[in-house]
Amino acid sequence: YCQGTLGQNVVNLIAVTWIVFFYGNGRNPLVPLALASVVFGIGRIVDVISDPIMGYLSDNATFKSGRRKPFIFWGAPLLAISLFFVFTPPAPEIIWANILWLFLFSNLYFTMLTITGVPYRSVVPDIAPSSKERISVSAWMAIFGTIGIMIASLGGGPIIEAFGYPVMGITMGAVVLASFWISLFGVKERHRSESDLKAGLSLFGAILKTIKNKQFLAFVAAVVCFQVGLQIVMMTLPFFVTSILGQSKAQ
Repeated sequence: YCQGTLGQNVVNLIAVTWIVFFYGNGRNPLVPLALASVVFGIGRIVDVISDPIMGYLSDNATFKSGRRKPFIFWGAPLLAISLFFVFTPPAPEIIWANILWLFLFSNLYFTMLTITGVPYRSVVPDIAPSSKERISVSAWMAIFGTIGIMIASLGGGPIIEAFGYPVMGITMGAVVLASFWISLFGVKERHRSESDLKAGLSLFGAILKTIKNKQFLAFVAAVVCFQVGLQIVMMTLPFFVTSILGQSKAQ
């Protein structure tokens, strides 16, 4: 099950580190840098809406193969494909076409990350019902997640330098697909009866109850600060290495 965290971190780190650099770098960027950042950032705003909706749909799904597995199985290849296509604009010399391409495929990427990642993370309570088990599973997820970070951070630049962005997209997309599909062998879901489904909260009721949880809000505030700081560092790193230090993308 924990293999999926590897893929989740690979796809997230590759996107954060390289998409804006790919579109906005150089004297003749594919998309003006500020605009590339805005277009890419729209996907994160969409996440604010899509994540809780996806969580609600996953919780209340009634597929024969389980609530989570179909989303992970079908979402993973589309996530890998979207990562590849975001780095392959068909008309690099036409700025408006690049803007449209970035908008479409960055939002497809974020949507597929939600469709795959939210159900994947939601499996933890089913396979680890006790606190001790959840700590153990979370530790293994952190280990595989760290391996994913190493693959993305140490592999992305050298592959781009040697073979180009499309090959990097294919390679990392294959890693992401394999890790999520392998994780399915560890997904053991608890069956929910019709009475359980009827007793569940509505989407808005669940959101309202969540935002009243002060401990959760404090946790979210910390995570937001950490992620904003981390992603700013990762997004600016290729610019710093190539423009300030004068080194290659691989470095």
